[in-house]
Formats: sequence, C-alpha cells, structure tokens
Amino acid sequence: MARVDAGGIAAVWGTFLLCSSLCTIFAVSFWKSNFSGQLDVEPGTLSTMLLVLDMFAFFTYLPGLILDHKGPVTLILGSSILNAAGYGILALTANGVVPVWFAFLGFALAGQGSMWSVVASLGLIGRNIVPQEKGKGIGLAMAWFSLSAVVVESVPKTFGGAGFKLNPLPTDSFNTVFLVMGAVMVAVDLAVAFAVASATSKGHSKRAGSAVGLSWNLGLAILMTLGVFVKAYSDTVETVAQWAFVILLIGGVALVILLGLRLGSSDSQQDPESSGGNQLVTDSDATGSTVAEALRDPKYWTVFAIFAMLVSTGLLVSNKLGDFSAKALPHKFDAGSFFVVGNTLARIFFGYFSDALAKKIPRQWFLVFAAWLMVLAYGILWICDGQDVAPVGLSAIGVFIGGFAFGAPWMMVPAIEMHWYGQAKFGKIHGIMMFATWFGLITVRIGNAVFEDLEGVISFCLVFAVVAALAGTVAFLPCWEKKEADEFGTKPLKASST
Repeated sequence: MARVDAGGIAAVWGTFLLCSSLCTIFAVSFWKSNFSGQLDVEPGTLSTMLLVLDMFAFFTYLPGLILDHKGPVTLILGSSILNAAGYGILALTANGVVPVWFAFLGFALAGQGSMWSVVASLGLIGRNIVPQEKGKGIGLAMAWFSLSAVVVESVPKTFGGAGFKLNPLPTDSFNTVFLVMGAVMVAVDLAVAFAVASATSKGHSKRAGSAVGLSWNLGLAILMTLGVFVKAYSDTVETVAQWAFVILLIGGVALVILLGLRLGSSDSQQDPESSGGNQLVTDSDATGSTVAEALRDPKYWTVFAIFAMLVSTGLLVSNKLGDFSAKALPHKFDAGSFFVVGNTLARIFFGYFSDALAKKIPRQWFLVFAAWLMVLAYGILWICDGQDVAPVGLSAIGVFIGGFAFGAPWMMVPAIEMHWYGQAKFGKIHGIMMFATWFGLITVRIGNAVFEDLEGVISFCLVFAVVAALAGTVAFLPCWEKKEADEFGTKPLKASST
C-alpha cells in the first residue's frame, strides 16, 4: 500500500492554510468608517489615503519577483515579518501608545503580508500539483482566501465575545484583538514555512490531487461556504461556523508542524508511489516564457482587460449591496451573503471545470464566460432597479451571479498564466497582471463620485461589461480551433505574434 505523501500534503494543504488565515484585507473595511471620524483631514484627502491603502494591499510585483528568485519559503517568512510589524503597530495604535496615524502604516504592512502569502500559495500550487489538476488547486486556494473574510469575525467573537472590536482606535479597555490576529497569522506563516522547507528538501515532484486529498479539501470548502450563507439567518449556525473555522486553523497549524517534523526526521527521498503512481515531473519550473515575451502577447492584455472589468464591476456590486437590500424592502434580503457565496463557489467551480474540460475548451474561454455572466448579473439588477420594490428573488439571483462572476478571475487568471507562460517567471508575470486591480479600484472611486444613484452605477457597469465581454470573445475566437500547446501546460507557451 502506498505511503502517505507527507511532503505533498505539507506543501499543498499548507497553501490552503495560508489562504484561510488572510483576514487583513477584509479587516480594513471594519476600520474605515471609524478612522474617518478621528482625523482632521478633508474628505477628499481621506478618500485618497484609503485608495492608496487598497492599492498597496494589492501590489503584487515585489512578492512575485521574490517568488521567482528566492522561492515560496522566503516569501512566507517575509510575510510573517510584515504581519508581525503590521499587527504590532495596530495593537499599539488601538491602545493609544502611538498616534492614530500609525494605523495607516500598520494596515499597509499587514496588507502586504497577506499578499505575500497569496503569491507564495500560488507558487506552491504551481510547483507541487500536476498540470492536469492545477486549476482545482488554485481554485481551492483562492476559495479559502475568499472564506478568510470569516476569520475577521470568527477569531475575535470566538475568543473575546461581541465586545472584541476590530477597531484600531483607543478605548477605555485594553484592546487585544490585533495581537490575537497577528499571532494567528504569524504562527500560520512560520508553521507552513517550516513544513514546506522540510518537504522540498526531500526532493521535488508534482503530486496528483488524489495523493494530497484535494477532494477532502473540496468538501470542507463547500461546507464552509454554505455555513457562511446560512449563518446570516441563524445565530446557532453562525456560532458553529465561527468555531469550525477556528478549529480548522488550529488543526491545520498542528498538521503542517507534525508533517514538517516527520519530514525533517526522515532521511529517505520522496517515495514515487506516495502520489498514487501518478506523479508527473515537468520542466515548467525551469523553463517558460520570459516577462518580455508575455508582455508582447496580445492575449495577455486581453486577459488584463477582462480582469480589470470584472474587478471594477464586482467591487461596485459589493459596494452597493446595502442599496440592493434596501431596494427589496420590506422583504428580508441579505445581499452580502449571496455575494460572498457566489464569489467563493465560482473559484471552486471554475477550478474544477477548467481542468475537467481543458482538452475541449481553452482555459481563457472560462474567463470570457465569467465576463458574460457579469453582463447577465447587471442586466438582472437593471431590471430590478426599474421596479418600485425590487423582486427579492430576482435581486438575490443578480447579486449571486455578480459575486460568481467576480470570483472567477481570481483563480482563472493565474491558471491561464501558468498554462500559457510556464512557472519560471510566473511571479513577475502575475505581478504585472495584478495592476488590473488598481484599475478596478480607481474605476470604483470614479464611479462612486460620478454616479450618485444606483441606476447610474448599474448602467455604467452594464455597458462596461458588455464591451469587455465582446472584446474577449472576438480576441479569443481565432484561438478556439488552434492547438496552442499541451492541454495541461506541460510545455509553456511562447508569446504569440498574432
């Protein structure tokens, strides 16, 4: 009987653990409204500060550069330092030790700490999962990243009760929330770095999903996603979901530490049979397109444009969830839950089917499909907005589809990049691609300033989505019949000249 693939489990499940602990980006939303009332600055200045904070949180080129040259373990250790510094500053701010201005710096450092872990996770998936199942691995990692928003509430509420506030502003009592959150993320970083370093020191090979339990992880992710949805309507389910997430975090840390200790004490190389006899070692880690070749490829910029559109329109849906809920009154409609569930399930759905249908449908067409889903979402929301009282069922469907379309590019874009350009320069190639999020953030800011009512936002996003979806369809049609490369990316593509 095949032995347990300890190295594969440590490397792959460590990525899911990293992603499920990344709550910093989501914690910022709890802070903004409180912070704005404490600074004596003009509203425009504060808006610019918050925009810079968001853009810095999504800055990916530097961690991508480190991934390509130093590897994921160095990146994870760097994340632990950034998290320790960021959350340490936030803890000092929350207890009045340093001026409230320092909270801006604390969130900037901790936000980068989260992004470094995301990039490290993508690198680990690309280097440790067989190409046939790389989409599933990326999809699950990004699903746990989406679910990490639960940690923002779960950790404080579970250990500190309702009074455990996610607020870096001084209060009468000692605020420990940022110390707890920082300790959780630093502990996860160090545990995963130790386990991954032990795993990679015993030889390198790519694992099949069955060898590292991707199916088990899929089940856990779906259950947690359903828990996020149901908890909005049940206090009991909310409590169970909070504890389940905390237990998963603690159990995950214990698992990767035990695996690291086991690997560290073993003198043997990785057993070829430990992956279920389905290992596939490729040269994609050492070869592939250069950054310049990728940037000369028109298809790269088509993906960039679709990604930017989905981020822009998805964030605008997210920012207007309260308006959608109010439009459906007096019916009870938790738009946020529908958006989060759609966002998370999309990452799992597209990850699975982009692998399963890879031989028949090129990966980029799943991204185009997501673009047309966003068109459908805004078409439905446009119909709902035209009613005096929006139909609650149709509004829920529109918000769900919008969240579903928004979630797709976060896993499809890195999967497409690995398939087209290989693993060697993935970090820098993806780092440049992520500047599409900056375009999205700026578009959201402009949209909120220009369109005061919900109708204007919906109309703008509908036109934007239609243009991007049409452009992607026209750009990728010539590639449908063309054999671009090995269907699973074992032969990284050079940039095309057409």
